[in-house]
Amino acid sequence: MVKDDKGIKMNKSVGLILLIIPFLAFMLPQKKTTIFLAGDSTISIKDVKAYPETGWGMPFIYFWDSTIEVVNLAKNGRSTSSFRKEGLWDQIMNDCKKGDYVFIQFGHNDEVPTKKTILQKLNSEII
Repeated sequence: MVKDDKGIKMNKSVGLILLIIPFLAFMLPQKKTTIFLAGDSTISIKDVKAYPETGWGMPFIYFWDSTIEVVNLAKNGRSTSSFRKEGLWDQIMNDCKKGDYVFIQFGHNDEVPTKKTILQKLNSEII
């Protein structure tokens, strides 16, 4: 059986593609899981000048491998209400995808009478 130049080139191309496909599987980006941190100063990232004060969200990033991305949106002095009003909760909801996690820690700022909070609103509605 005699093959022409086009047939030989086509067979070489198919063979090359079949060799490359398995290597491409290793080059495809891995799906990363994101952990979003929402909260107040207890979890937030502090300025270096505030050391040794740290929020637990600062060292939290070092507990994970490269398949996990930690997004810390916690801010000092935030209550549940101010966190939402500043658009931080909306940012999480817009960026969050199936398989991601949201860790939430609020509390002591929700007790401050000058900060209108969801907790105070719920308490007034229940009582």
